[in-house]
Amino acid sequence: MIKIEAEARGEGIPFEIDGEVVQLNPNSAEGKAVQRLENIDFEDDRQWITEGEIGTEIDVNAINQRLKERGDKIQVSFTDSPPGES
Repeated sequence: MIKIEAEARGEGIPFEIDGEVVQLNPNSAEGKAVQRLENIDFEDDRQWITEGEIGTEIDVNAINQRLKERGDKIQVSFTDSPPGES
């Protein structure tokens, strides 16, 4: 069982896994992921489920714009060739 304590965040984010509590650094990837969970409306599956079909075009510019709007510093790129092929 995983339990996230939203209150009492002193030096870290209390995160319980199978009875053991660890403090996550709020600036770590794990800490940021846990913080994002607090803002997800799990009744709205558009916020947490990503679906796609093979052969569907991916709008990389739209993805990068969304990343920029939410404050991410990374951008994605796409090549026509799968990894390992030229």
